[in-house]
Amino acid sequence: MTASRTSNPAPPSGQIRTELLPLLRLAGPLAANQAGIVIMSLVDIAIVGRVGPVALGAIGLANNVYSLGIIAIGLMAGFEPLIAQAIGAGHEARARHLLWQGIWAGVPITLLLSLLLIAAPSALEPLGVAHEIADTVRWCLIARMPGLPATVLIAIASIYLQAVGKPNSLVFSIIAANILNLLADLLLVFGGGSLPRWTHFLRSVPALGAPGSALATSLSLLLQLAIILCAVSRVSAVQSDVSRRPNFDEIRIAVRVGTPIGINRCADVGVLLVAGIVGGRIGSVDLAAHQIAMTLVNIIYTIAIGLAGAGAVRVAYAVGARDEKRLGLAGRVAFFSTLAIMLVLALPVLTLRTHIASLFTDRRSIIDACGPLIAWASLYLVVQGLKVVGGAVIRGVGNTRAILLPTLVGQYGVGLPIAIALALVIGDGMPGLWAGLTLGSSCTAIALVLVFRRLIVGSIVPLEARAQR
Repeated sequence: MTASRTSNPAPPSGQIRTELLPLLRLAGPLAANQAGIVIMSLVDIAIVGRVGPVALGAIGLANNVYSLGIIAIGLMAGFEPLIAQAIGAGHEARARHLLWQGIWAGVPITLLLSLLLIAAPSALEPLGVAHEIADTVRWCLIARMPGLPATVLIAIASIYLQAVGKPNSLVFSIIAANILNLLADLLLVFGGGSLPRWTHFLRSVPALGAPGSALATSLSLLLQLAIILCAVSRVSAVQSDVSRRPNFDEIRIAVRVGTPIGINRCADVGVLLVAGIVGGRIGSVDLAAHQIAMTLVNIIYTIAIGLAGAGAVRVAYAVGARDEKRLGLAGRVAFFSTLAIMLVLALPVLTLRTHIASLFTDRRSIIDACGPLIAWASLYLVVQGLKVVGGAVIRGVGNTRAILLPTLVGQYGVGLPIAIALALVIGDGMPGLWAGLTLGSSCTAIALVLVFRRLIVGSIVPLEARAQR
């Protein structure tokens, strides 16, 4: 059985097209949703940056602290293969039941995130952060608290909507959230004193600075959640068979599956955090160039994240249906479509890197420093795209532990040490740092491709059936 599968010829173009079209239809809205999240963050920084350096530094630091909760949100991702595999098996009511288990799991996760946001500001001043910035960060995190339940519920509801093939409501919700965020940012950051008289009580809103932007984000998240929950309520399911009571055994399975995902995401954030610290040691011009290159990567990378989410769902469908042939095809199409799309996007980034840098700054020194970094960023986009899709399709299979070792070894065993050595020891500066990061992502991407090839050889066992053994 194994030999016949590994020696199978390439699938005909008709089969590839049959898999590619649903992948792209699902990936498009997911990428647009991710782009909306990035845009919201950029708008916050652009508006708060006009208040002053303290406010800008505080909102950036508050966002970094908030992002540490990604390991907790990663636990919710354990429901992704469970729900999608249930849909693939034709068990819509089961998928709705798992959605409710995700909601119940979100209660302790919200409490954990709340404790993090309450405790984190107290550690800033002992770490050397100025009192004025630390105090502003504290108020920013307090203002983010109302949006915490929304953050967690949006995570599980989004997983459900993409699994049932209804991702368009995610796009509508993030567009509405961005519009509200922009208007609320302008009002809460600068106050309503300059508004016309017909705005009445809005004129009395005080200028809150950076905490006002954080509050605007919370309000936007609540609006986004309301729209998403409306979309969930419209998804048909066999309601009579759906239990809304918590099942702690099922929640335990999802948390066990999601824990490696959370650790993996935290590891990715950690690498970029260390890279930023190294950039700060090299110099302000190099750090500014690094931030521009990373911003460019974050914008384009949203497409890879959309493809990854779609690839995870398509692979999970095949696992739920126990369709071995479709499983391999779904994974290969996800890999090759990502490679092709990221290569197409990387070419103009490489050739137009000087013009791209000039869109972010008019300082010649920073533009010159951006050139080699954006050149490396074009390659980094390709390998990072393959890396995130590799992790996603393995997640769709349900073996999330298999993602950890390649990520930790590639990023922390290879990429980061080489990046630091090239940047600080050899003296290549930020280009050396980016070379090391690209090498680490390349090693991880290759390893994940090989892991996926190994996982699809043999019998397919969905997650829930595996847990009952």
